[in-house]
Amino acid sequence: MPLSLNETLAFLALCVGLAVAPGANLAVVLHSAARGGVRSATAAAAGLTASKMVWAAASLVGLAQVLNNSAELYSALRLVGGLYLVYLGAVMWRAGRTASDGGGRVARPPQRLGDAARAGALTDLLNPKVGAFYLAVFSQFIGPGDAVVLAAALLLLLHAVVLMSYYPFVAWLSVRARDLSVRGAQFAPRIVGAGLVVSGGALAVDAARR
Repeated sequence: MPLSLNETLAFLALCVGLAVAPGANLAVVLHSAARGGVRSATAAAAGLTASKMVWAAASLVGLAQVLNNSAELYSALRLVGGLYLVYLGAVMWRAGRTASDGGGRVARPPQRLGDAARAGALTDLLNPKVGAFYLAVFSQFIGPGDAVVLAAALLLLLHAVVLMSYYPFVAWLSVRARDLSVRGAQFAPRIVGAGLVVSGGALAVDAARR
């Protein structure tokens, strides 16, 4: 048995904590919900869930050790991730400003499912929080005597169940809230976007200083 019950519950708790914590992944799902409803948000969640396979593979091949031995490479990855958060935040801020408010401005076309999935995947791959989780924690749940591929597949499946349950539900709530409050729907992307710009900028500055 690759995972004991205690290990399974511990990993699930970590996955839930990572999902519910505010950050870039949640922001891109909410952005997709605002652009294309629950379907687009679900596509974004599927994209960021699929990218977990890349992080898992990187963890298993020892990328964590490479990054630990190369401070410059680690800082470069954090810098790229920070700049992408700034870009994503700026896009969300602009989306909030250009949303139709009944004053004659034209709303943006609905987001295509493929675009939402790509945005989710790219956001996840450039998310330092996800990278830290997979590179530092993921492999710790696979013991020396475990079947590596089977254990990794089970862990990924657990994480996928959490993400594909939580994010579409949050997207549905956000769409319902938007329907009840148009004004709130206009300002929410700007608030989240500003937060991403600030956090991404701080991450990029910190990475550049190292």
